[in-house]
Amino acid sequence: MYKVTAAFLTCLFTVNAYRLQKDVRPEHYKLEIISYLGEKDNFNFDGKVWIDTSCVKPTSNITLHSKDLTIKEGEINIKDVSSNDSKTQKISKINYDKENDFLIILLTEPLKEDHKYEIYIPFSGKLDDGLAGFYRSSYYDKKKKEKRWLGVTQFEAISARRAFPCFDEPEMKATFDISIGRKDGYRAISNMPLLNTEPL
Repeated sequence: MYKVTAAFLTCLFTVNAYRLQKDVRPEHYKLEIISYLGEKDNFNFDGKVWIDTSCVKPTSNITLHSKDLTIKEGEINIKDVSSNDSKTQKISKINYDKENDFLIILLTEPLKEDHKYEIYIPFSGKLDDGLAGFYRSSYYDKKKKEKRWLGVTQFEAISARRAFPCFDEPEMKATFDISIGRKDGYRAISNMPLLNTEPL
């Protein structure tokens, strides 16, 4: 198993008429995804995302996009990185709005204006053949005479939320550091330079 890291600068697009609140804005994502392609019939993937955000105005509601992902609710963590002690925000409830693909994190106390917060969300998903988000494709290897599977991404226009929890809106630009865990014998290909590859 190998981890491949690359850096991205991007904008996540959406055409959803129901917009996210502008109280919290993303600045940077650190995303880790582990694919199990290479294990027979294992199309699952596991992920973790750390989102560096800024609070524009006080709010007790953090709403992101998430679609067809399993969120590990008990491990979600939000901390105030503006404070010396990196105070952790207490979560009162987590809701889902399936119609609008919203993941809603409700807090016991409001976030403070102009403070920076790190949102940590672990999750899992499944590579399907829906041609959106992080999905599977295949080809036939004539030399080995076998079907080979690929993991492919398609995030436009509203499909980044199928790969990881995010603020999937056009105005919410952010920088990215992305690490992909893969089996030996597979490669990770990106539109940005490779920073490093290391065994997991």
